[in-house]
Amino acid sequence: MIDNQPNLTLPLNMPIQSYNPYTQEVLKDFVADDSTVINSKLDQAITTYQSWKKTPLEIRIQLFANLIEVLKAEKENLAKLITLEVGVPIKQALGQIDKCISGINHYSSEMANILKPEVVDIPGQKSEVRVAPLGLIFSIMPWNFPFWQVMRVATPVILSGNVYAIKHASNVPQCSTALANCFLKAGFAEGVFTNFLVSGADSEQIVTDPRVAGVSLTGSTNVGRSVAALCGQNVKPCVMELGGSDPFIVLNDADLTKVIPAAILSRFRNAGQSCNAAKRFIVQKEIASDFTRLLVEAVQAMKILDPIDPTSDIGPVVSATAVIEISSQVNDSVAMGAKVLVGGQVQEGRPLVYLPTVLTNITKDMPVYREEVFGPVASIIEVDTVSEAIEVANDTEYGLGASLWTRDINLADDLINQLEAGNVFVNTMLTSDPKLPYGGIKNSGFGRELSHYGVKAFMNIKTVVIK
Repeated sequence: MIDNQPNLTLPLNMPIQSYNPYTQEVLKDFVADDSTVINSKLDQAITTYQSWKKTPLEIRIQLFANLIEVLKAEKENLAKLITLEVGVPIKQALGQIDKCISGINHYSSEMANILKPEVVDIPGQKSEVRVAPLGLIFSIMPWNFPFWQVMRVATPVILSGNVYAIKHASNVPQCSTALANCFLKAGFAEGVFTNFLVSGADSEQIVTDPRVAGVSLTGSTNVGRSVAALCGQNVKPCVMELGGSDPFIVLNDADLTKVIPAAILSRFRNAGQSCNAAKRFIVQKEIASDFTRLLVEAVQAMKILDPIDPTSDIGPVVSATAVIEISSQVNDSVAMGAKVLVGGQVQEGRPLVYLPTVLTNITKDMPVYREEVFGPVASIIEVDTVSEAIEVANDTEYGLGASLWTRDINLADDLINQLEAGNVFVNTMLTSDPKLPYGGIKNSGFGRELSHYGVKAFMNIKTVVIK
C-alpha cells in the first residue's frame, strides 16, 4: 500500500480465489476480467443507466421486493458461501442476509420521502432543492461482511436511480458472483448491478475512468488515502469508510449483566474482524476486577468449532497474513509487559484459528493500544476517573465509533459530546442501522453511508429557483 505518494496505486494484486480459511482448502479459482471485459461492463452499465434513471420509483421498489424473495429463497446457500469464504459462524452469516433484507425494506419505504424536493421559503420566488442521480457508482469492498457491506451501499444507490458496480475482495468471489446473480434473478437489467472480478491495478483504472461518477470504499486507512486521492485528482465524490479502534467504556455504575454479553459480541463477532468492533475496553478500576473476571469466563465458554456448525461461536481469521499480524501485535505487547489471561495463540491443528484473547496491564506504548487489532483480541485498560476514560478513548488516530456504559444518562449525554467518533452508542454495542448515518472522522474516513445522508452522498443536490 502506498501512503501519500504522488503516483498512487491500490494494494498489490491478489489471486481471485475462493478459499476456506478453516479447512485451508482452495474452493475455486476465478479468471480476472481483462480490459475488454472491463470496458464492456462499463459500457453496459452506462447504457443501462440511461433507462434506469427514468424508471419510476414504484418499479424500482418492486424489483427490490423481488430481490427480497430471492434472498429469502437462497438464504441458506448464500449464508453457507459467506461461512466457507470468510470463516464466520453460520449463525452470523444467516443474520447478515436478514440484515440485507431489513435494509431493503427500510429504503423501499423511505426513498420517496428522501427524494422529495425540499421547499425553501424565499419571498418572490419558488425555491426548492431537488436531488438527481449521478450515474455509475463504483464500490471497492472488503471481505469481512461480503453481503451486508455491499448491500448497505448498493441498495440506496440503485433505488435512487444510479447504477452500481463492485470490485469485491479477491477472496470472496463466490459471494460477489452470487449477489450479482441474485439481482438478475430478481429481474434487474444487466448493468444495474455489475460485478467486476479485477485486480488492484484494474480497480485503479475503474476509479479514474470518466464513466464512473462516484466511488465508495470500505477498507484500510492507507487504501482509503490512495483511492480518495485518485477521486480528488479526477474530481468525483467519494465516501471512505476506513479502519477503527473503537473504545468500549465501562464506568463504575455500569450493569455488568448487560455489559459482558455485549462486550463478547462486539469484540469477537466475525473473529474480531470488523472495523466497528470494540477493540479497547476502558474500564474504571472500581469495577475492573469484576469486569475482567466475567469477560474471561465468557471467553472461555465460547465454542470454537467448524464455523459451518450452527453451535460455533467463533471461527478462523481470514488468512495466514492476518495470524502473523495479530500474533506480532500480541507478542510484542506481552514483551512490553501485557498479561495474557486467556488465548494468545493459535488453536492446535488449526493454524488460522487464533484463540479469543484477553489482555491486561496495557500501556500506551504497546501495539494493542496504539494500533487497530483486526482479530479476536480484547485489551483491558484500567482508568481511575471518567475524564481519564474519555482521554484514553480519544487517544487514537481513529474515530469510527465508541460504546459507553453507565446508568447515569445525564452524565452519558454530556460525555457523548466529548467523544471523538462518528458513532456513539450508550448502553448498547455499536452496530449499523439503515435508519442512521454511519461513518467516521480522523483516520476512520469521511462521508456517510446509510440513512438519507448515505443516499445523498451520491446524488446531485440541485438548487432550483423559479420566478
